[in-house]
Amino acid sequence: MTTTAISLPDSQIILDIARHADGVASVFLGHPPAAADPAARWHALTGQLARAGAEVDVVDAVERALLATTAPADGLAVFATGRGEPVILHTPGLAGPDRAEWSPVARLAPVLAWLRDRPPYVLVVTDRTGADLQISAGGGQTPRTTSVVGPDDEIERNAPGGRAQPRYHNRAEDSWR
Repeated sequence: MTTTAISLPDSQIILDIARHADGVASVFLGHPPAAADPAARWHALTGQLARAGAEVDVVDAVERALLATTAPADGLAVFATGRGEPVILHTPGLAGPDRAEWSPVARLAPVLAWLRDRPPYVLVVTDRTGADLQISAGGGQTPRTTSVVGPDDEIERNAPGGRAQPRYHNRAEDSWR
């Protein structure tokens, strides 16, 4: 069995999960309780699925996906149907207790709320000598930081006075830009 494990879900993956209307297992692992055994947590979740009416092959696929994942024991969302492979979304910091549901459509609200709270962004801090850029793809990804150093000529505005003053002033402001 191959399992799709995704660090940052894009809109197409969310749409593919939402399109299934013939029964979907939605499993969420939130913050683990103190001294929790991962195997016991996953066994309890697959038991919830079986009691909710999920098919045996779906329960087995979810259990294999949970046991095979190398991700931390919190911040996972697993979606599985009777056909196809389970999709595992890494959602570090996903709030709420562990839960598993079998329903006609996938329960995507927790994943969408998690994505909403972690939007992509670009942060630029500039000064007269350069800029620091921080770029994040969103979804809790680690941002990349880059520094840009500008030219160091004429970064000071000076006031020599006389007819040359506007030239010095404009040259410094052009360098800032």
